Amino acid sequence: MNPLEFLFKSLQSLNTETALLEACEWDEDRVLYVKDCLETSLAEILKSNDTFSLIDISKEIRKKMLNTISEKEANVCLHIVDGLLHSTAIIKGDSYEN
Repeated sequence: MNPLEFLFKSLQSLNTETALLEACEWDEDRVLYVKDCLETSLAEILKSNDTFSLIDISKEIRKKMLNTISEKEANVCLHIVDGLLHSTAIIKGDSYEN
């Protein structure tokens, strides 16, 4: 599964959807816009030839997103991304042997 697909499957969970709705003042159209901004920011970072640490990824996302969405919305997105990045690092960090 590619990272964007993983991200948006996770974004559909009830907790993250509720957090986004709250940050967007319960405006479903705004949530869609914020998700689109997040997807665009992540896509730009993933297409880059630069190498980013987990901290750098969060900083880059924040910088890109604050041009188009509020700080409150960006903070929720970063919280979601941070959780996903750490869970992905854990999954990739240890190999499972049967």
